[in-house]
Amino acid sequence: ETCFACLDVRKTALDGVLVGYDYDQTLLDTAIHTFKYRSIESLSEPLGTLLTQAIRSTDLPLPDLIVPVPLHPWRLRYRGFNQSELLGHFLSDHMLPGTRIPLDTKHLCRQRFTLPQQKMRSAEDRKRNIRDAFAIRKPGRSLATTASTLEACARVLKKAGAKSVFGIVLARGSYHHLSHR
Repeated sequence: ETCFACLDVRKTALDGVLVGYDYDQTLLDTAIHTFKYRSIESLSEPLGTLLTQAIRSTDLPLPDLIVPVPLHPWRLRYRGFNQSELLGHFLSDHMLPGTRIPLDTKHLCRQRFTLPQQKMRSAEDRKRNIRDAFAIRKPGRSLATTASTLEACARVLKKAGAKSVFGIVLARGSYHHLSHR
């Protein structure tokens, strides 16, 4: 399915997006903001559990590889951890009981610093901000990526030979328009 806001948008590089929850839920909104901007690393387990439950309730194909969206080294140094990487580790260990899905934190790299996407006023500003921010380090297979800048990552991964790229996000707000197929 494609949301109405995305019907007029050019073809996306994503093969699908799983959105776990509505970001407008106050408790979840607060937990995600605290995890990401107040550097509370321990929230990766409860948030990862929520995301794992959302994935298990769908028929989304399991990925060959999980690729978290990388942070720029400056932001990583400031924050102390990459929230996408922590959620990726959790998914890797818990998405399929008894089996570990490989996690690759070296697949994508952030080649330039960008402003936080939440500070952008419009979808066009967010696209401009993230344009050419990512590069690939090695070719890939079927991939899943956890992040808010899915389209930019998917484009780079597809150019590098990924057969399919599915985005997995914990939550989205009403201002985001993610396409689903």
